[in-house]
Amino acid sequence: SAPLQRPRSSTGRPPRPALRMRARGAAPPMGLALLGPLLALVGATQNHDGGAPPRPGEAPLLKKPPPMGQAPEVLDTQEMRQPVNGSTPVGFINIGTPPVPTRVIFDSGSDKLLLKTWKTMLSELTAVEGDIADYISPTSQIYNHDTSQTYTPAFARGSGGGKQVPQYGFVAYGSGSAKTAEGHDDIGLGAWLAPQFQISEITEDSLALLHEKGSASGVLGLQHMKNESAGVSLFSALRQQGRMHSFGYCRGKDDDGTFIWNDQSTQGDELPVVGMIHWAVALSHVSFPGAAAEAPSKRWPGSGKGKARVAAGGSLAAVAD
Repeated sequence: SAPLQRPRSSTGRPPRPALRMRARGAAPPMGLALLGPLLALVGATQNHDGGAPPRPGEAPLLKKPPPMGQAPEVLDTQEMRQPVNGSTPVGFINIGTPPVPTRVIFDSGSDKLLLKTWKTMLSELTAVEGDIADYISPTSQIYNHDTSQTYTPAFARGSGGGKQVPQYGFVAYGSGSAKTAEGHDDIGLGAWLAPQFQISEITEDSLALLHEKGSASGVLGLQHMKNESAGVSLFSALRQQGRMHSFGYCRGKDDDGTFIWNDQSTQGDELPVVGMIHWAVALSHVSFPGAAAEAPSKRWPGSGKGKARVAAGGSLAAVAD
């Protein structure tokens, strides 16, 4: 097949990445380039080898899938591109075996893989009408851990160090929170596979964004997690395998763009990541021109002591004095 080409702007030159997050080598140091606001992304996906985009509801799959539980061979220099559009970064991943294509929000400000699954549906149905769940069965288009050959439940010690009990969790975002049931399953992102990655299935939540018509079915955290003891994101898991070192986003001419996994671009100004968990960078020389007379503009002198957290899905900047 024809080689994959970098998207072109109206001038014929490759568009400058709006966001690129990169970890060089097997471990930090890491750098981040921020060249514009991150606006993104719901839409079709594209195979990493340059094939035609799949039909709606499909995710990019390998032409020759690896044996169950084994990661495919992927060159560290290989990029995969997903055409995207919309105001929230959303794209496909594959969950379980056989893989179920699932649309999730790409969130660089968290590390969990939060999912709306068949278990979520059962919890919601039971809360409304306890008996109705006995007369409803799932389709193959929604992830059901009971039918996945690679799913394993997560357990925790009971109170007082007693016998193991099912593990439950709680996740909070700026837009709401969720109670979850924990487990592990194989997660595929294009040609990459993260075996037995932790998944958090929603049992109760207040995340309105996941309940709108045509909305995503989960949130995929992409924090860089330099402090591995604090958690693992799908990005940091693939980085530990030596298979992914960066991701980026190119803003399109209209309400569209391209998400670039394993981004190899050298454009932009690289900034060191100073956060141990978040994509945080040093911030200085910030001013607010045009403020009201009674609230004069404030300017930080260049001490480099300020910090800014860069996260997909936000459009406002918040800094600490």
